[in-house]
Amino acid sequence: MKKFLTLFTAVCMVFCLAGCKENNTSSGEPRNYKIEDVLKNDVKIDGIPVSIPCTLNELLEALGDDYSVDNDEIYRFIYEGNSLFALYYKNENTYGQLMALVDTENADFDTIIVESYMSGRDNGIISLSDLSSGDSLDKCLEKYGEPSNTYDDGEITYITYEEGNCFIQINIIDNVVDEISDVRFIIKR
Repeated sequence: MKKFLTLFTAVCMVFCLAGCKENNTSSGEPRNYKIEDVLKNDVKIDGIPVSIPCTLNELLEALGDDYSVDNDEIYRFIYEGNSLFALYYKNENTYGQLMALVDTENADFDTIIVESYMSGRDNGIISLSDLSSGDSLDKCLEKYGEPSNTYDDGEITYITYEEGNCFIQINIIDNVVDEISDVRFIIKR
């Protein structure tokens, strides 16, 4: 029950933050990159390059033998073809969450498509090729330009880069990147 409540809370946070549109700071200027290209070429988990979207097998092969998922968890939390489940490092929960498209009729690690990943705590940490926790907000803006949206809750400023199905969320505290908390490429059904 505790796992279910944790996952339910995580899903609620994703949908709440995705809906935040306060303080829109979009400059209207076109970017000189595509967010889809960042998701496919620049995302790292614990410094290991990964590509989103990918099959679950591709993700686990890229990350190596120390990373795993709980097979039962994948199937326990399927809702309308989507499943949210934890990434494990050396059998310890990273508290990083994978969102995947799962065909319940024909599901194996080669058909489960990872669409999204929310950063872990001690392991399973998201970084980008040129941006990670501890970097300055200025470095983030220099590399990725003005965000599509910002939301400030008084303690953390959430900035997002969005384009079509693609989404990157970066959490800023005191003008420093606290974490790259969420990367998503949602497949249109």
